[in-house]
Amino acid sequence: MALGFPVGYQVRLEGAGGLIGVIEAYAEAAPAQDRPLLSTLGELGVRLVQYAEKLAADAALRESSK
Repeated sequence: MALGFPVGYQVRLEGAGGLIGVIEAYAEAAPAQDRPLLSTLGELGVRLVQYAEKLAADAALRESSK
């Protein structure tokens, strides 16, 4: 794990075209049943994918308008 942290979380960022990236978070100890954290990381991932896809669509639209 990064910097000696024994616990890590990964959230895959998957868009319509496939994998965009991964969010990684590390902790010193595993929280007991930390569903709110996992839910928040998942929601963050969804919103980042939406933003990345919007940026790509906007860039494609600008390019097609030239």
